[in-house]
Amino acid sequence: MKILTLPNILSLSRIPLVILFILAFPDIYLALIIFLIYGLTDVLDGYFARKYKQHKNIGIFIDVLADRISAITVVLFLFFYYELELWKFILLGFKDFILVLFGLPLIFKNGYLNLNKPKFFGKKATFFQFITIILIIIQNSLQNLFIFITFIFGFITLVGYGRERSWKLF
Repeated sequence: MKILTLPNILSLSRIPLVILFILAFPDIYLALIIFLIYGLTDVLDGYFARKYKQHKNIGIFIDVLADRISAITVVLFLFFYYELELWKFILLGFKDFILVLFGLPLIFKNGYLNLNKPKFFGKKATFFQFITIILIIIQNSLQNLFIFITFIFGFITLVGYGRERSWKLF
């Protein structure tokens, strides 16, 4: 099984891109360009995985791992650097923190995590989280609305995952 496929390389590239994003501050424009490249890699990894039929468990795991590490890092950075209000921090990072909180015990219990391809609401939650982060950085007044939209899609995603057998810890 080939691990270093184009989709996996794109997924893994998100981790150093998040570090570059953080290092780019206080240059907001450079940070936004890096964040847009980060978002593009998230879209392209799925596109190439479908195009080349490379949807394997290891690739899905790498994508999910890169997504969670990146999302949590960015939300924590916004909380500390941008002094993001606590309620915004909680709603914006809710889905990712819960996925890590319940996903890690499953990995340790089973030796793996039973992953499925991304679902509709999960993709929408990620999309809205991405847009919300941009709105927070540029200090747009729509950020509060998008935080709630992100939370709603994230909550629906978690309910959907909770119904699947992979969430059973016992």
